[in-house]
Amino acid sequence: MSTPLPESVVQWLFKVIQPIYKQPKLVFHDAVQTLTEFKNLRPRTRVFTDEDGSPRLLLCLYGGIPIEQGLDVPVLIWIPESYPIAKPLLFIDLELLDKDLQLATNESVEPDGRVHTRLLRQWNPQSANLFNVIQDLADMCNAIAPIQPVTFSSTVAPGTTDAEKSPPVPPKPALPPKTTDNAIKFAGQTSSIPGPNGIPKIPERMPLQNPTQETDTTIRPSKASINPTGNGTMGPPPLPEKPQQSNALHDQLRQLNLQEPPHHDDHANPVQNTQRTFVNAVPNEVPMVDLLDSMDEKPVSDAYTQSLEKLKMTIHELSTLDQNYKKEQIESRIPQLQTAIKQFDDLYNHESEKLNWIKSSIIESRESLQKGIEDVDKETLLVEKFIAENGTTLDSNTVYTTEVPALDQLYTLVARDRALTDTIQVLARLLNCGALEFDAFIKKVRELARDQFMARLHIRKIIALLQE
Repeated sequence: MSTPLPESVVQWLFKVIQPIYKQPKLVFHDAVQTLTEFKNLRPRTRVFTDEDGSPRLLLCLYGGIPIEQGLDVPVLIWIPESYPIAKPLLFIDLELLDKDLQLATNESVEPDGRVHTRLLRQWNPQSANLFNVIQDLADMCNAIAPIQPVTFSSTVAPGTTDAEKSPPVPPKPALPPKTTDNAIKFAGQTSSIPGPNGIPKIPERMPLQNPTQETDTTIRPSKASINPTGNGTMGPPPLPEKPQQSNALHDQLRQLNLQEPPHHDDHANPVQNTQRTFVNAVPNEVPMVDLLDSMDEKPVSDAYTQSLEKLKMTIHELSTLDQNYKKEQIESRIPQLQTAIKQFDDLYNHESEKLNWIKSSIIESRESLQKGIEDVDKETLLVEKFIAENGTTLDSNTVYTTEVPALDQLYTLVARDRALTDTIQVLARLLNCGALEFDAFIKKVRELARDQFMARLHIRKIIALLQE
């Protein structure tokens, strides 16, 4: 029985799947089933770049699938947004391959690591799912391993020993001579002259110099180094005298050079006390090499020139391919842009025609109103003239009369009917606005409806009489 996933993993899967996928319930079910059965797989969300270059945030299952050869195949299983309509994408994780392993390309494995199984080639959204895909991938890896150990080709002739196969070891470079020895040899004397018991002599203290004045760089030997020692050994030969210098500085330096160290008993200390001899020779300095000059003077090899030319050609080819790709993309989008521009032009023309029609309608209505106002003004002038001539104020209802009295009564009833209709509509608006209570509305509408019914009844009777 498979161990269920931890509750935190299940909640995380449910949380990240909801905003990404079109069928989140199905993706959640298949992902939980797959992670429960395959313990080596782990979930994560990463940005996946499509073949057209558009990035998408997808759920990715990663881990190793053990095969019979004793290897773990690192895989990446990407679940697309429209799963299960779109099939999952399988890849070999090339970044996690060991150094001693390499990708074995075949009809099912591409050089970039993408894997095409039998189930993916015959993908059916109704019957196939993520769990079946990984099972099919495991079967395919056991049948034909997508990874294999790295093999190195050997060009050594058979029968040769290991010592003959390996190149000879170059000799170690010689150590440079010590600076102290060179300086001593250059001066023609040594500071490690053995004493009577084979122990080097102790040199005397270095003489002091005045840094503010010019000093004599030649160190003069002391009396002990000139005269023979007590045991009959001769000291180093004296140095030649330097030209006489004036002033008190020369005397001070001479006194310092002629001082001897304190005397020690030969029986108490077997090391003989000698004066330290200073060497004014400077060792030969190693010339400094300017790396920039050495690089400029070094001739350029043909391989370097060929590599530069090859790099230039590669950059030129990539630039040409990029330009062609952009040109194709632009040319493919030109018809779409032209269609969109045409649609906007049609919409603009339609709206322009509509605005022109509204403008012309407003002009016609204004002209009609102006003409009506002029007619009313003319009639008003005639009425005022008539009143001025007759000297009495006339009622407008008595000015216009019909041929028979029944028509006058009919006009009155029709006007009453329409007035009652308008009144009922106004009461309904007041009720909707909350300005009139419902009981008062019902009571008033009943009264108006009764009056309207009687008015319409009289209208029908008058019409019937006029038709006879």
